[in-house]
Amino acid sequence: MATLVGTQILFFDGGEPDRPIRAALRPGYLRPAHAISAGKLLLSQLTDEQVRALYPNQDLPKLTPWTIDDFSEFMDELAEVRDSGEAYTRRGVEPGSCGTSVLLPGRSWRERIALCATIPADRGDDESLRLVNAGLQRAARGLTAQA
Repeated sequence: MATLVGTQILFFDGGEPDRPIRAALRPGYLRPAHAISAGKLLLSQLTDEQVRALYPNQDLPKLTPWTIDDFSEFMDELAEVRDSGEAYTRRGVEPGSCGTSVLLPGRSWRERIALCATIPADRGDDESLRLVNAGLQRAARGLTAQA
């Protein structure tokens, strides 16, 4: 689980899979929002003006060769996330991992939380990421029903 803190994503809770993966759960871990699916999803909930205010110099650090560092391209991707409601990252933070996220509803606009999953890049093709996203959506519905 993650939330947006300025231009960073803060991971604060989660679970480890039963299959080995090089990504590890690290509560308190901060990553640049533009480079990770949870960040793209949570930033897509803001207006373009709010996003521009968070990035006044339009600087996007490049963490890997696959990280988006062009602000215009990033804004285009946020528009796609808004339209589809789905967010993905492919090697944007770590060369060996891909991920996807879904929104968890909060009681107010201030409670923006994403449920995230990371999978190895060699299993991170489009079809696999969509299947993982569908699983996250089912989990989110289950969590919402329990609330």
